[in-house]
Amino acid sequence: RSRLRTLEEALERIDYPDKADILPVVSSLGHRFQRRLHWYYFVRRGSLFSQYVQFVTDCDMIFNNPIDGHVGIEDFETLRDTIFESCGNGSIMFAKVSYDDIDHLDGEVKHADVVREAVRKGSNAATLSARYTFDNGWTLPVDFTLQRGNSRMHHDRRIRKIRHNVEEMNFAKAVQRFRTIIAPDHKVQYTEEWNHTGGRLRFVVKQLGMLKFMSLEERCAYLPRLCLPLSAANSLKAWTKVAEAEMQRRALEALMHYRGHMAEVLAGHPDAEAILEMLDAASASSAEGAPPLRSQTADRRLATAARGGDAGGGGA
Repeated sequence: RSRLRTLEEALERIDYPDKADILPVVSSLGHRFQRRLHWYYFVRRGSLFSQYVQFVTDCDMIFNNPIDGHVGIEDFETLRDTIFESCGNGSIMFAKVSYDDIDHLDGEVKHADVVREAVRKGSNAATLSARYTFDNGWTLPVDFTLQRGNSRMHHDRRIRKIRHNVEEMNFAKAVQRFRTIIAPDHKVQYTEEWNHTGGRLRFVVKQLGMLKFMSLEERCAYLPRLCLPLSAANSLKAWTKVAEAEMQRRALEALMHYRGHMAEVLAGHPDAEAILEMLDAASASSAEGAPPLRSQTADRRLATAARGGDAGGGGA
């Protein structure tokens, strides 16, 4: 409880990065990458570019080639090398390589060569997640993605992903995905409420997940930005667990608050009943005083590491 109280106090004191400072830098960076990546176009999409999202937790930089096909090895190498130039050689944290919804790789990576081999197997999406430090001193996770085919996710696929998030108890991600399909007349209030209750927590969870890739000296220098005690540098796992559990609890509350509207939006979809039943069960379990709910994403990444050797482990 003491960590949670300290965390709640920190949430009120943090001087969060301003979207107005971040957006032009990311836009400029995106166009720089686009000039290197022939036939790929920078897609200005994601929470950073959304008028509804207040807190910048991370950045999505999608480079799309609208023609169906595989991501080329040379294109991937160009992406990797440009990330090294922009973010630094030791900046890559995670990678995801997939063909449609089948993952070849999803987790922490120590060497980009592992990702290159996964791309070689044949993929239409490849993502490298790296740390980028802005002039204002904040460091944010940035997902650099090469994507082939239609860049817009079909409504049916979004709902399937919401079901997957709820199954993993990753309610914070489900909140984000539901925002993309909610009716416009509900969207403003829905996102304003989540910005207030969960947006700041999601920012801190992302920051703590990123700190594990820094040296102890770097962590101690960075932690004052998060208004957390320096002792957190040696106990990141415990702090991350507290922050993520609280974020998932608030996200579940947000979803249940809009359960009625969610039922309307999902009506007729084959996954609708399962999604609502799982949310009801999770809410009942939480109300009965069960242990704090948390995302299973970290466990899934650790499992990926066990299967794939160099892949696996980590952030929220």
